[in-house]
Amino acid sequence: MYNERLNGRVERKLENALRIYEKYVFEKVGELQGAEGFATASHLRAVPNAGWQPLAPGFQWGGEWQNLWVRGNFTVPEALAGQKLYAISNCGGVEQLFFINGVPKGLFNTKYRDFIGGSHASQYIGAFGAGEQFELAFECYAGHFCVDTAPYDNYDYPDIPAWDYTQTYNGVEICTRNDDVFTLIFDLREILNAAEHIPENNFLSGFAIFNSILGSKYDSSCSGTGRSSDTFTNELIDEYTIVCWDQRGCGRTYIKNSNKDNKTATFEQAESDTEVLVDYLRERFAQDKIIIMGHSYGSVLGSRFAYDHPEKTAAFIGIGQFVSFPSSVDYEYADALEKAEAAGDDTTALTQAYADYRAAGTIEAAGKLSDLAAPYHKASRQKSTILAALMSPTLSTEDFLWFTKQLS
Repeated sequence: MYNERLNGRVERKLENALRIYEKYVFEKVGELQGAEGFATASHLRAVPNAGWQPLAPGFQWGGEWQNLWVRGNFTVPEALAGQKLYAISNCGGVEQLFFINGVPKGLFNTKYRDFIGGSHASQYIGAFGAGEQFELAFECYAGHFCVDTAPYDNYDYPDIPAWDYTQTYNGVEICTRNDDVFTLIFDLREILNAAEHIPENNFLSGFAIFNSILGSKYDSSCSGTGRSSDTFTNELIDEYTIVCWDQRGCGRTYIKNSNKDNKTATFEQAESDTEVLVDYLRERFAQDKIIIMGHSYGSVLGSRFAYDHPEKTAAFIGIGQFVSFPSSVDYEYADALEKAEAAGDDTTALTQAYADYRAAGTIEAAGKLSDLAAPYHKASRQKSTILAALMSPTLSTEDFLWFTKQLS
């Protein structure tokens, strides 16, 4: 489960991480040497042989429809022998055709200075031996007026002033690339893209945003807990994919199914349903085993499943764990009686309820005893489950209908 506030916070952290780490993708190790330039209004599409002039950083060029050719060379030092080298062009222009040793190798689109997910602002040169020299050339286009056509800036013309297409040459950097950082940034981009495009009502959204699968959990109880599960899952979703399940005959599962008589809601059927769900999660997330968490009655079902299917269970977590129902009732009564007597309270009703339970041995009798014992077993930290459900970001129409059903 997930909530919008936490999603937004984590997404902002990831976006900040992108901005921080992008500057570490490439490391400058040199510059294009012997740079020369050649201005022309023609698109040549091949490196010219004449007309070259020395070129220095800060040189301004351009005008509508104009081109600047840039060329230079680089000799590989011993320290860079065998390393993959990249070019980052600061020649100016909206587009640049890129050549290595006279052969066209790619296209720079300098409107989008994006080092990740494409080759817009960087181009791979190759790996060379010490002392080898290569020549790089760039056909740089200043641009032209073109209404509503990418990649130019005239989208909103005539609401923006006309551009004179002046460009500035500031050299070409020779770089190495940190592939570990590059891969990290690429993965972060994919996570953010998935978070943007996967519908919010798809539980895979939480997985796509936050998690590598370390495990999955389900929570099963007689009342269904999906509506308020965010009260504890928010502490786990940075490291786990959380799957909350309302079992057959409970919660959202009850509401979404047409068969309301619950005749099939037996313990054996519940364990079979658990296995179906576990198998689905194992296949969906490519996991051999998952972590199972069960609360209250779910602790009985979960522990039984973990015992019967260790090959599918990475771990089991029991909350309010039942081990022996009769022993639990006996302990509940004995502890409450001790505390009541220590407080000087009248224990008549409590002892009578326990006698009634021992005589009947039913769930109903145990429930009446629990009601009387509950004041002596208050949790050190309490929270209204009704309020938590109403404030839950995952509260649905099915939850309201199920709550109404319980009240009736």
